[in-house]
Amino acid sequence: MRHKSFQFRLVPNKTQQVLINKTLGCCRFIYNQMLSERQQKYQNKDTSKVKTEKDYKFQFPFLEDVDSIALQQSRIDLQTSYKNFFRNIREGQKTSLKFKSRHNPKNSYVDCRKAQQL
Repeated sequence: MRHKSFQFRLVPNKTQQVLINKTLGCCRFIYNQMLSERQQKYQNKDTSKVKTEKDYKFQFPFLEDVDSIALQQSRIDLQTSYKNFFRNIREGQKTSLKFKSRHNPKNSYVDCRKAQQL
C-alpha cells in the first residue's frame, strides 16, 4: 500500500490570517497553561485530576473563538511530551519540558479530523 501526500501553498485573506493567528495563540496558551499546572501539581505532590481544555474554556472565554479540535490536539501533544520525557529519564538522558514561545518560527497546530478518502 502506498501513501500519497500533497503539498499546497496557502495564501489566506485577512480574516483567515486573523483566525489562524488566534488559533496558534490559543493552542500555545493552552499548552503552556496545562504544562504550568502539571509542574505545580508535581512540585506539590498533588494527585488530583488535571484540568482539560473544556475547563479552561470556562475560565478563559476567548478560547471559545477557535476550533476545539486544535485545542484538544495541544493537550494530546503535551501528553506525548510527558510520555517522552519520562521515557528519556528512564533511559538516563537529562531533558526538560519547555514552554512554547511566540517567537518560535515553527508555529503550527493540527486539525485531526478524518480526511476524506480520495
